[in-house]
Amino acid sequence: MIFTPQEINSLKNEFTYPLVIKGKYYDASIAATPEQAVNYFHKISAKWGLPIIVQEFVSGNEVNVTAIGDGKG
Repeated sequence: MIFTPQEINSLKNEFTYPLVIKGKYYDASIAATPEQAVNYFHKISAKWGLPIIVQEFVSGNEVNVTAIGDGKG
């Protein structure tokens, strides 16, 4: 998780591009370059707030899961 776009550059030793830039609730974009990652950071954080989740892209089938909870665990 990151809180500023400057943190994207510090991730270069942890991840290789493409990166997935995600909002804390919804939205995800695949960034092929650091410039794209910064642009997606601004777009997604303006819509959903901070933090922003950054993950290395993994190719394969996408699976979405929806869950409902009662707030007690």
